[in-house]
Amino acid sequence: MKTLVLIICLLVSVSLRAETVQVVETDRQGQKRVTASSTTTKTPLPAGGEQQETTSSRRDSSGNLVLERSISATVVPAAEGVTVTTRTERQVDVNGRLQPTRQISERTTQVGSDELRTERTIQSVDRLNGGLTVSDRELATTRIAGNTSITETTLQKPTGTGWRDAGRIRTTEVKAADGSLQREIIESGRPLHERDSGSIEPQRKIIETEITRPDGSKVVERQTFRRDVNGDWKPASFSTENGQKPLN
Repeated sequence: MKTLVLIICLLVSVSLRAETVQVVETDRQGQKRVTASSTTTKTPLPAGGEQQETTSSRRDSSGNLVLERSISATVVPAAEGVTVTTRTERQVDVNGRLQPTRQISERTTQVGSDELRTERTIQSVDRLNGGLTVSDRELATTRIAGNTSITETTLQKPTGTGWRDAGRIRTTEVKAADGSLQREIIESGRPLHERDSGSIEPQRKIIETEITRPDGSKVVERQTFRRDVNGDWKPASFSTENGQKPLN
């Protein structure tokens, strides 16, 4: 069974916060392998909000962590209960250079004391002309009741006359008395051969348990399942390709 462990370490200073996340996978033989790592620094802005810079690395074929992508984000309050975030994503190309791939504009509005609504418009690089074109939109609603929050996200693609639904994500989080989090994520989409006409059906499920270690770091244990042709959830197979090295 596939298990992902995210070890999150927080370093806090007066003007800057750094968050490092390591992804550790446990294979069928019980070997733990660091397969990815990311670091995010958050700097407060004078007028409010913050600047976020994230770098992500992954294992190459030799088992070494190499830079994969970077994300620059600006988060600012736009009005009471409204936050606007602008992200620019860059990915390493075949020549090892970071190139812009997506720009995301996000607006989150708090509705009452127990609901958040978020709209994200995503522009992706057009490989033909090199410019940015609108490629996706995400509409999310988060409702909070006690220690439980449920987020329903609709994934949309542009059409000649508007938008069409392409997928859905449902995320349920439950906070236990000891501070740990139980999280279930169900991703739904259309079949590959029926992207334009097929019905949206559950395809992948992720189960996570997040706890805080005595040293303050956070660990997220993740199990991933895929739906088979009979509609049953089966554990995703684990691959040890790319020469990933065991965690010492």
